Amino acid sequence: MVSLSSTLMLQEELATRVAITRNFQENMTRLWQLGLSPVQINSLMPAQAQNALLQQAVHGTPALVETGLTTINGVVMETARSTAAVNISRDPRHEVEGASFTLTAYRPRLITALRPPPP
Repeated sequence: MVSLSSTLMLQEELATRVAITRNFQENMTRLWQLGLSPVQINSLMPAQAQNALLQQAVHGTPALVETGLTTINGVVMETARSTAAVNISRDPRHEVEGASFTLTAYRPRLITALRPPPP
């Protein structure tokens, strides 16, 4: 029973870390889909250094990289990839990289003539 209980606690902790990491990654991706740049997203997202849960859950620094343009059903779309990895270490002070997960996101490309001129 003790062994089973210990295993269940470890699995629950890992599931929590995965959920925190994926939530962080999905929020980065949603902000990009709303039209923000990667620089703006990085300034809005909570810093790992100031958040103990993120420090324990996320391995390294999640990244969102714009990857260019693609055409889907005749519509030009901007694309980006968001990548994050979970910390699978049993000791939260040390990081061990788990499998990384990459999301590919799309957003319609705005017609530049509709954008106001930069200040």
